[in-house]
Amino acid sequence: MRTDSLFYKVFQTLPGTLFELLGDNTQLAQNYNFKAIELKELAKRTDGVFLPKRDGDPIYFVEVQFQKDEDLYYRLMQEVFVYLGQNRWRHGWQAVVFWAKRSLDTGIPRCYDAEVQTGYLRSIYLDQTPDTSDSIGLGLVRLVVEPQANVQHRVRQLERCARALPVAQQRNAIEL
Repeated sequence: MRTDSLFYKVFQTLPGTLFELLGDNTQLAQNYNFKAIELKELAKRTDGVFLPKRDGDPIYFVEVQFQKDEDLYYRLMQEVFVYLGQNRWRHGWQAVVFWAKRSLDTGIPRCYDAEVQTGYLRSIYLDQTPDTSDSIGLGLVRLVVEPQANVQHRVRQLERCARALPVAQQRNAIEL
């Protein structure tokens, strides 16, 4: 799916975007490497995983969804637990589903209430994220849910923001 590759590129280039979307400090991104991993038993590639560089930091499993999918949470949690088991993970974790809009989310199955209540499983709706003009990561993410009439204006805003980045990041951000 095209949006998966866009999000992969955004998270790869601007990893602070995940933490910004979660409402956390974007500086946490420097402690992680973002990858798409393949789970051996399932032969399934995840949308992405933020693997911590430091021992003791949590791992973040990321899923991006732009269409209804009643089985998404079951598949995601299966992937999470297979990964945790295969890798004998001993630290914290969080699974985050990014939905284009709330109406696509069919709801988290009740069997995962404990994961929701403890913050291990979260859903974020991109059309409800803060509309900020000074964040390239959030701007790129919001661009995929932006009304068509506003897209050109938003792209110009993002290009202006990108020019303020260090040269290496600037080139990567503009290519996105």
